[in-house]
Amino acid sequence: MKKVLSALALASVLCATAHAQSSVTVFGTLDLGAGHVKNGAGSYYLLKDNGASTSKIAFKGTEDLGEGLSAIFWLEGQVDPDVGTQGGSNGTATAMWNRRSTVGMAGKFGEFRLGRDYVPAFGIMADFDPANTNGSGNALNLWTYLGSGAVTEVRANNAVSYFLPSDLGGFSGQVMVAPSEGLGGQKYVGARFGYATGALKLSAAFGQTDTTNADTPKFKTTSIGGSYNFGVATLEGFANHNTYDVKKATTALLGVVVPVGTSEIRASYQRLNASGGGTDANDASQVFLGCWYYLSKRTSVYANVARLSNKGAANYVISGGPAIGALTGFSSTGYEFGLRHFF
Repeated sequence: MKKVLSALALASVLCATAHAQSSVTVFGTLDLGAGHVKNGAGSYYLLKDNGASTSKIAFKGTEDLGEGLSAIFWLEGQVDPDVGTQGGSNGTATAMWNRRSTVGMAGKFGEFRLGRDYVPAFGIMADFDPANTNGSGNALNLWTYLGSGAVTEVRANNAVSYFLPSDLGGFSGQVMVAPSEGLGGQKYVGARFGYATGALKLSAAFGQTDTTNADTPKFKTTSIGGSYNFGVATLEGFANHNTYDVKKATTALLGVVVPVGTSEIRASYQRLNASGGGTDANDASQVFLGCWYYLSKRTSVYANVARLSNKGAANYVISGGPAIGALTGFSSTGYEFGLRHFF
């Protein structure tokens, strides 16, 4: 009898263990380089963060709940290794997990995710910008909220997201809703849908952010993007259309990634056309060229250079440069030589 009871107890423990398998992974990126940025008449040399990827530390985990169901979490915070401080956006520069902080459930139905996360439209820029939305020539240099006061360019706080299952024959999708919780420029709704097969990737997204109050026009963004791998090179790009009241801004980027041995040549041309509300002459453009050399799967060195040109009253700048004050219609140049390590 004792042997039977012992066997039953062992079976119970093994069953409980099988349905409670869990794992936690610690990972991150450190990216730092020396560079120079000139915005108009002002310029300086700097030790520059994030020339190829954003520096971060993250924890992610999953627990197998059985029947194909899993509990998942993700905590990720930006770090600025040049000074050892935190970075971030959307009112979270001092928050520990300012990049992503989510918990959710995943299964055959797809995935539900709660917390701070990327908005759907930003994913298109991140996926189809050869500069990886980092460094001197990143596509975000020509992003504009059109004076709306929205802060959902990259991420949304307090978000509820649903992702389609990954086994839909190349189709993917995400829907996100985020309340404002009384803060202006935070209430967000958006969606993204994509298709990938072989060398081809396509994606489209829409996002809308409420601004100061119910009577204020909404800030809206629509994006499409894609890439095709020809083997000798990958051609990629996107188009993004932002509107707020009578103001509009359309940005288009065309880029290429060319593998050369253990290196990649990355290049892009981006143009912004403004219209409405007296902004028709306020256009801008940006040219980017980079060379990334992979020492291993985890470590690489890179060199980037970019030039941004403004017209009319436009005042876009290369990130990381000096303040420009009331200066408009100027040009910016920037470059960096850096080291990136994944861990």
